[in-house]
Amino acid sequence: YGSSLYIIPNEVRSDPEQFVAYIRENKLEIFDITPPLLQLLLDVGLLETCDGVHVPSKVLVGGEAIMPSLWEQLVETDKMEFYNVYGPTECTVDATCYHIKKDSKRVTIGRPLPNVQTYVLDRNRLPVPVGVMGELYIGGAGLARGYLNRPELTSERFISHPFKEGERLYRTGDLVRYLSDGNIDYLGRMDNQV
Repeated sequence: YGSSLYIIPNEVRSDPEQFVAYIRENKLEIFDITPPLLQLLLDVGLLETCDGVHVPSKVLVGGEAIMPSLWEQLVETDKMEFYNVYGPTECTVDATCYHIKKDSKRVTIGRPLPNVQTYVLDRNRLPVPVGVMGELYIGGAGLARGYLNRPELTSERFISHPFKEGERLYRTGDLVRYLSDGNIDYLGRMDNQV
């Protein structure tokens, strides 16, 4: 059981061809990457296989939204599994996950990971129906205590849980909606944060 953890050197990460070579030489089975960097790796042959060439089994894609053109590439491949992961730093980064498959029709951020709760609430902090846009709130074991030396921002963003006494939720500022299959559809930001 277990695996080795590789911290990929900056000079390797900044060169897509070196990065792909590093993945293959070290036989990485799973790695986490941003969509633009993944696109660069795909452009230099990450998915190309021949006898003896290692291809990772799983790739976690997160840090920003996946563009539709990249989504289409990921849906079409059967050489490795791709997962769209979403989550703010305040929630220990990954809070939701979606396994991208051939029948995946749209870019979605998926469902909450274990020990994470997600809520789509309106301006009055009440749950919205499936398909209706609201703000995403996140709770659970990975929730940060707040911002260091920023009590006002902490009280604005980390609120008392409206449905569970003694617990808190994080207001993400992200606009989302629940889809009928239980996945969460990311729609944008309430502010101009990138």
